[in-house]
Amino acid sequence: MRNTTASLQGSRRPYGVSRSSLHERQNPKSRYHDKTFPSPVQIEQRAIGYREDKLDAWIASQLQKEQ
Repeated sequence: MRNTTASLQGSRRPYGVSRSSLHERQNPKSRYHDKTFPSPVQIEQRAIGYREDKLDAWIASQLQKEQ
């Protein structure tokens, strides 16, 4: 597992997820809200990112649910 933090744009690339999809997973009012989705971390004053190891773990848990 990777123990790094990727910017919002950097974390979208390897997972093929749009920016709006990431925000929808975080928004409790959205029908796509997922409370198990990893929380973003502050990288800079105006930038957030996601820990890649937590994103990898979340994806693995989603794949297990499908089986």
